[in-house]
Parts: sequence; structure tokens; C-alpha cells
Amino acid sequence: DATLSIGLTGGVRAALARADLTTRKIDAFFDAVKKRRPTGRLAVLSGADEAAFELRAGSYVGVALGAGTVATISAGGASSQLAAGGRVASLATDLLGVEGRAAVIGDAEGL
Repeated sequence: DATLSIGLTGGVRAALARADLTTRKIDAFFDAVKKRRPTGRLAVLSGADEAAFELRAGSYVGVALGAGTVATISAGGASSQLAAGGRVASLATDLLGVEGRAAVIGDAEGL
């Protein structure tokens, strides 16, 4: 069996900050995973860790494709990451909230 690693990202960080999710629930989730599979790292990633992992993945693909320098930009519902040249940044965003507001009050007003 392959070892499973799970990194929870911006949406979980945001839910924790809002107290919509507790570390106890996350620990229970990780415990359930451990009972079913061999595991590696199970963690809530910091924004910097998330950006660094994305850069690592992008660099892996870049090498496979013969690219030189690789930089990554990603955006999810709760955070966006930028990484290049060993430097990383993570920005808290609320794209899911914007989408929800736009659905309720109309796209133009919601955005």
C-alpha cells in the first residue's frame, strides 16, 4: 500500500479562524484515515507550506518538460499562493464568499 499524506489548506485555515471547525474534528478525521491506510504527513498546512508544496510540484513538472525557471500561482476558495525563486507568499481570500454573495444579490453587485 502506498503511504498517504494529506495537507489541509486555506479553506480549513479559514474555517478554523471562524471557529466553524475545531482541531478536535480535524484530529478525528486524521485518526479515521490512519485506521484505514498507512499514513505519512497529516497536517493543516500554513499558507507558506502550501505555496512551497505547489512550487515543488510545479518544479517537478517543469523539469520533466525541460523548462528552466518555474514559478507558481494558485487560487482556491479561501487562499491564493505565489512562489518563485525560493520565495513564497500566501494571501487569505474569500472567493467562496464572493461567489455566494454574487449568487444572492446578482453578479455585478456581488463582485
